[in-house]
Amino acid sequence: MDTQLLMVELKANPRIWRIAHTHSYFSRNYDAEKNYFAEAFATINSKGTKIYYGSNWGNFVADYTETYQVKLPEY
Repeated sequence: MDTQLLMVELKANPRIWRIAHTHSYFSRNYDAEKNYFAEAFATINSKGTKIYYGSNWGNFVADYTETYQVKLPEY
């Protein structure tokens, strides 16, 4: 489940959804701090219809991160 965005239902028997592949990778040539910022940090909006996350999209240039949006269906 590495490099994946997952959504977990907070119940006793939760459903788990795989939302997207982040394409966020770390490099063995970088120190822990640079690899920390290569992780895909995600947040969801208050309606639960959009997820935003950062990714280096496999680009191993130092300090490179872009923001991406995933649109979820409204129920």
